[in-house]
Amino acid sequence: MQFLRAQAVNGLHYFPDAVDERRFTALRRLAAELSARIDTRAADEIEAEFGTDAGPQTPRLGVVLLVTRADGARLLVPTAPGAVGLPRDLVAVDGHPLDTLKRMMADLRLTPVAEPVLVGICDGMTAGELGRHTLHLAFELSDDASRAVSSRGSWSTDANTPLDALTDRVLNPDGAATETSGPIDVPSEVLSICERVRALAVEGLSSHDSFNVERFTRITSVIDETVAPAGRNELTLPRTAVDTAQNTPTVGAETLVVDGRGRILLLQRPDTGEWAMPGGACEVGESADATAVRETEEETGLKVTVDRLVGVFDNRRVGAGGAAIRMIAVYAARLVDPDAQAVTTAEARAVAWFDPDQIAALNLFHGHRRKIDAALSALRNGEVNVI
Repeated sequence: MQFLRAQAVNGLHYFPDAVDERRFTALRRLAAELSARIDTRAADEIEAEFGTDAGPQTPRLGVVLLVTRADGARLLVPTAPGAVGLPRDLVAVDGHPLDTLKRMMADLRLTPVAEPVLVGICDGMTAGELGRHTLHLAFELSDDASRAVSSRGSWSTDANTPLDALTDRVLNPDGAATETSGPIDVPSEVLSICERVRALAVEGLSSHDSFNVERFTRITSVIDETVAPAGRNELTLPRTAVDTAQNTPTVGAETLVVDGRGRILLLQRPDTGEWAMPGGACEVGESADATAVRETEEETGLKVTVDRLVGVFDNRRVGAGGAAIRMIAVYAARLVDPDAQAVTTAEARAVAWFDPDQIAALNLFHGHRRKIDAALSALRNGEVNVI
């Protein structure tokens, strides 16, 4: 449901023609009908809420905090019935992750001797986290923090403590992703809606907008990969009050692609003529590093492998306050095939490699000079910058 809603909202956001507007409006209705199968609200009420969506839809943004005391004890808080986990919270829609982190630490009465360090981004969906798709910035505080903790938390060294899915993923980042083994059987009423969604998406493949063709192709693939075409599972789906609000900053990813000579890959935007790193908005159902890989290939034709996260930037703080995507994760990456050649696309008037000392003379897109400088610094120093 989240994925379909996001595709509908994003399709309507980017100025569709009348035919595609009808398709995306119909898709939004079908997303509401699917949501109504597990929500306590009726489809009309859910659709009315979806109709208030403004701007692109991305995964939500959260913060999770790993605090380890000198004696090895971890700080855990109640997170689900019968389970505990690492402290976490969502970033306010107009807020910044560092402000969220400071508030969490104050609530927990932590007085660390050093600042927490961003160690990665944990994808809640990959972790098997239920609810809205959320990308969690994982901060670590390994110094001997104050033992004066509020009643929300407790220190634990018990390896047998049942932990929630997100915590298990943060503590075991290289573990296998939580995923289904293939298409699943669904109740007939759900299958009927999914069949209508697929038919609409197939129709949308005739769109005159290449970006919308990509959206409809993705929808078709998701339906085919997740829903058994003839299966029937007549179990009654439990209904609950579903949190459907975006209510956090929008999230995107960009890629600092560096070749064996230390040159940086940049593309020239067709709309402004300015140079920029490849990147774009994160799709609901997609991890941030997967966004970086996908956008690089879509925009330059080049397949890349992500090496590591080098920065998380608030576009308002780097000179790109008007951008539709607020928070940007920047990943260092390299070409899968070092001999591969870039191509021009609808999103790149030109693609070229630049030595770092050549970048100062370039006309760069809003915020990219600050992001590139900070990402290169982080790459040299083994850090992750948060601005």
